Amino acid sequence: MRRKLTSSIVFLMFLSVSSAILSTPVTYSLNNEYAWAQSKPTSQYQKSQADSLLKKAQQYLEISQNLEAYKTYQEALIIYQKLGDLQNQAISLNGMGNAYYNDEDLFSTSIDRVYKFDIFDAKEPFLKALAIAKKIGNQKLEAESILGLGRAAYRLSFYEEAIKYYEQSLLIFKKIGDRQAEGRNLRYLGIAHSSRTNLKKGLNLYQQSINIARQVGDRRGESAALQEICFFYRYTLIYEDKPTLSKKERYQKSLEYCQQSLDILLQFKDYPKAIQVLRVLASGDEAVIDLNKAVIYYQQILEIAKQIGDQKELKKTFTSLGYAYDDLNQYQKAIDAYLQAVKIEKQDISASPNGTNFDLYSLYKYLGRAYNRLEKYSLASDYYLQSLEIAKRYTKVNPDGRYDQSDVLFGLGNAYYGQKKYQQAIDVYQESLAIYKDGNDRETQASILWNMGSSYFELSKYQQAIANFQESLSIYEKLNLAIEKSLLLLNLGDSFFAFEQYQNSIDAYQKALALKKELGDSLGVEKILENIQSAQQAIKKTK
Repeated sequence: MRRKLTSSIVFLMFLSVSSAILSTPVTYSLNNEYAWAQSKPTSQYQKSQADSLLKKAQQYLEISQNLEAYKTYQEALIIYQKLGDLQNQAISLNGMGNAYYNDEDLFSTSIDRVYKFDIFDAKEPFLKALAIAKKIGNQKLEAESILGLGRAAYRLSFYEEAIKYYEQSLLIFKKIGDRQAEGRNLRYLGIAHSSRTNLKKGLNLYQQSINIARQVGDRRGESAALQEICFFYRYTLIYEDKPTLSKKERYQKSLEYCQQSLDILLQFKDYPKAIQVLRVLASGDEAVIDLNKAVIYYQQILEIAKQIGDQKELKKTFTSLGYAYDDLNQYQKAIDAYLQAVKIEKQDISASPNGTNFDLYSLYKYLGRAYNRLEKYSLASDYYLQSLEIAKRYTKVNPDGRYDQSDVLFGLGNAYYGQKKYQQAIDVYQESLAIYKDGNDRETQASILWNMGSSYFELSKYQQAIANFQESLSIYEKLNLAIEKSLLLLNLGDSFFAFEQYQNSIDAYQKALALKKELGDSLGVEKILENIQSAQQAIKKTK
């Protein structure tokens, strides 16, 4: 599922004002004309100021600037509280709650230490707004508050409770004839039903939401519902017991709805949500996604992130772009993207507490891998060593955990091998193998043994080479990987030949020959036949 409950956060600033929200409003005695005259201009100014803040907060909310929306709603709330304006207090409280639940960062991470919430107290703004709405008899506000309670319940994974709230608020919106709110409510109800794996009902509710949004001209609501259908086809349908669509068909439907949503979001300059949709468009199963299109989507995200100055999104997207170029075998472009991400990461002075920054560790590792593939082995080893240094420092700081050093060591070994530093390669291969042997990745273990055998061969240590090739071969035989087996048998034959064990060499070549014939590798067959002939001639010379 796209949504899942994450760590709780402290609703700090809300609690600082909530105790006074329903306190007795400030009043002025009309019998005291002097006091009234003195207070009136101040009250009018404060009301105007609060109204301006409320409007500004709503504008922030509409373009997904949720942290700014939350803070601005809070400022308005404090003034309305002093003025005793109950209706606008309720609007501000609902706005604060909605800003909180609209934003993944506000909900799950410490984006701003001053504005953090306790997830289990996060119903409180909606509860207080609901109490006010009932007191003043405002049914629209009452429904908005109940809808907010549904969102809070949903975030806590209380889906049945959320559905009850949504159905309750929906009845009120229908009763008062608020079609726009009704459409929005149906979307939330669809999300809750989809989370309960009631997929047909969820999709039907999304479609109803879109229909109403189009009828009333609510383009933002239309975009939000289109986005939910996009996510529905991308993520939710995988939970079907009997899938009605293939992966490719799901992906294509997802693209269709996400693109429609994106067009509206860009029209309204709702860049945070546009980035979210673009990232969905760019990601997916490698079997169905077009990586060249993914690159275009990532480049669009970069343009938006640069425009709004979002360094965090820039770093994240440069890294994703690097992955895409890697998968397209465009390694220099991958390197350029990774280096941009490194540059941004290094600019953040708080990025590397104790020098154990995971992003830098990963980026250095990816740079090492890309340089290896370009056969720029010296640069590859430099980056692998930097990645390894971070990983080892982390292990010291966190003795119960570690960054994955095994694949870094494996890559470093390959870089040393490329530089003909064969003993150094063997040393790090052995370190890597010791870690991999604790896991279940047998294929990588076989690859390391293979590369160690090649390193020993280059050092003319043929017995060790043979031992490593044989151990690697035994793994590949269990995995039944024919191409790898044929190549290893060829290497094994060469090692036996160099060690002057010619009959063993012929035996290995013969097995490799049989596999090459099965694979239809005519060039490989020709080469092996030449090797067999050379071994047979060597046997004759020894007699």
